[in-house]
Amino acid sequence: MKSIFYKLIITLSLGQSCYAQTITEHIQGSWCLSSDYEFPDVIIFRSDGKYFVYNSNSVNTESIGLKENLKGNDILINGVYTSMTEMGVWNFNPSTKKLLLKERKILQAWTDFSETYGKSFELNFNMTEITDSLITICYEKNQQLLCDKYEKNWSYISSKGDKMYYKEILKEISGVGSMSKDILLSGYETELELSFEFYKEPDELIIYDQNNKVLHRTGIRATTRVETATINLSGITKLVFKIESEEATSKWKISVDVK
Repeated sequence: MKSIFYKLIITLSLGQSCYAQTITEHIQGSWCLSSDYEFPDVIIFRSDGKYFVYNSNSVNTESIGLKENLKGNDILINGVYTSMTEMGVWNFNPSTKKLLLKERKILQAWTDFSETYGKSFELNFNMTEITDSLITICYEKNQQLLCDKYEKNWSYISSKGDKMYYKEILKEISGVGSMSKDILLSGYETELELSFEFYKEPDELIIYDQNNKVLHRTGIRATTRVETATINLSGITKLVFKIESEEATSKWKISVDVK
């Protein structure tokens, strides 16, 4: 009887753990405030516990017309300007349905997000609804309980007609000889953690963006160990990985971590 009871406790614990993981994963991604307002906030919840808020209402007028070297935290995604207005750390408690935003770094003196929810170092919300396409957060303001709905947000429609959502990518690419591979992004991803290894023969890895601008290049060489690099991705909607090998039998391996 003791053994059966013990197994039951283990099963329940695993079930609760899986539920917690699943519901937290539902929150990860990009969400847009459901509103008639012309400039709704977009908030990104990343798997590493970081969050980022964007709003096109905060774009610096000096950025308009520019395609690169935009002002401040402004970015351009497929011809549309927006700006990062806040960053910080998020935590969700599946048992209490509490969402905590902490270590807030508000990037401008005035933002739509801080005007709505305040400028305190921490924000506490009750998440009353969590689905694949919708979350509802409730908070107290002026002694009233208010709730906002956020919808799963897509950034733009690709040339093939696909809606491009914010996504995290973790993959390993290995091969022999020269290669070119494209990866489409939403434009809201902020960084690429790259590791690469060229074995005996010299190779070169070049990474381009959607405008054929070189984001990183290794130079032609062989490596004796795994080498790493961190690349800023703000506003990048396509990564082109190109391996140029001097020998057709040259072996290489690349690890890609996009967030």
